[in-house]
Amino acid sequence: MSDERLPFFAPRFWLGATAASLGAWIGFGLLFTGFQYFDLKRTGNPQSFMTVVASAAPFWIAWAVLSPFALRWAQRWPFARRCFWRSAAMQILGGTLTVMMALAIMALVTGMLQPNRWEDPRALLSQLVFFGIAPGILIYAATAGVGSSLEYARRLRCQTLRAVRIDAELHRARLEALLHQLQPHFVFNTLHAIASLVRKEETRSAIEMISRLGELLRRTLRCGPGDEVALSEELDLVEQYLDIERVRLGDRLGIRFDIDPAAACAHVPVLLLLPIVENAVRHGIAPVTRACQLSISARIHSGRLSLCVENDGAPLEPSKGPGEGVGLDNSRRRLETLFGSGFSIDLESAEPGARTRIEIPLREGEATE
Repeated sequence: MSDERLPFFAPRFWLGATAASLGAWIGFGLLFTGFQYFDLKRTGNPQSFMTVVASAAPFWIAWAVLSPFALRWAQRWPFARRCFWRSAAMQILGGTLTVMMALAIMALVTGMLQPNRWEDPRALLSQLVFFGIAPGILIYAATAGVGSSLEYARRLRCQTLRAVRIDAELHRARLEALLHQLQPHFVFNTLHAIASLVRKEETRSAIEMISRLGELLRRTLRCGPGDEVALSEELDLVEQYLDIERVRLGDRLGIRFDIDPAAACAHVPVLLLLPIVENAVRHGIAPVTRACQLSISARIHSGRLSLCVENDGAPLEPSKGPGEGVGLDNSRRRLETLFGSGFSIDLESAEPGARTRIEIPLREGEATE
């Protein structure tokens, strides 16, 4: 249990607890007084209602005033296994103080409502002690139990919220690390392509690639680790990247999009498709000298979003699996962090070429950026 404790004199608590205590005790007191009034009338010893109220009111008023104090005391020093005896001692002290104050308030209110009873102070005090201590101890014990339970519930709630916050922070840190790993990956690959153009003295193409790379970097660096974007926005990033590759590959790179209009509005983790498309271009299309086609499709089926990136270039190497390479491995770990076991990502042969399938839960709503 946490050692964090609320301030004893918290205005919001005292206002709320006092209002609730007064309402509860006044209602209970009037109900009990009504029963007592009719019982006296039934047994042939009728008294006026106000007389019955004046007789019972000191007890209810005392505990209406002191219940918030007892509740707060119990919350301040709840029973705990590691400091049980200290808590027990403080509860005994609190109970003693509360019962003694209750007796004092009962005596004061009795003197105000029934001044004639002070003509025999010994009898009055004996009656107050007899009818005030035992019920007072029981009421304090019940109030202390409620106070301790509320304090345990509060601390458990705080621990739960703290655990959720820590988990969210770790979750975000992991996503951030994966995203930071992903961004340099495609940047280095693109720079490598630019360097190859420079070596071939294709200056104009290299300059165009650098310009488009700058625009792509500007957009990707604004992305946060946990951001989601509409699939249409993710496809815009993919198109910007493919524009860069078109400069290098020319007519060898053909592109086809087959996007369901409903799927275009679905939300996906930012930079989900870019590393998949980059792998397809780098390992499937770039090594081949003939014209190749890169196909990107998206469908919604049974509440899930299905994405497919396929190329008809170089065949898939037998040694390659769905987790090989920074792009695919990074995508798998990001999806696992975001969706747990509720996703799938598979790399398979497309004869010729290769195909990557991704399936995630359908998410709709306002994208976060």
